[in-house]
Amino acid sequence: MNAIARSPSTAGTPKEGDMRAAVAGRLAIAFFSVQTIAVVYPGLVPFSRIEPRVLGLPFSMAWLTFWIVASALVLWGVSVVEGRSRRED
Repeated sequence: MNAIARSPSTAGTPKEGDMRAAVAGRLAIAFFSVQTIAVVYPGLVPFSRIEPRVLGLPFSMAWLTFWIVASALVLWGVSVVEGRSRRED
């Protein structure tokens, strides 16, 4: 049993920060699931071409670069949300 007594109204109620972290984690899982399909066969087939060029890169390379940058941003966002929820504790 906890040394600190909780009031019955808040006992077992998740904190708002914990809820945000959980939602961020679920959204990250969904994003990486979509990313997996988008960068491997058959998801890459519609984008497997050279033209048009995007910032001087063949389109297929730009497609993969987009997903790499997007995954870094998603991981950064999850880190920020989890960091805030830990500071609230």
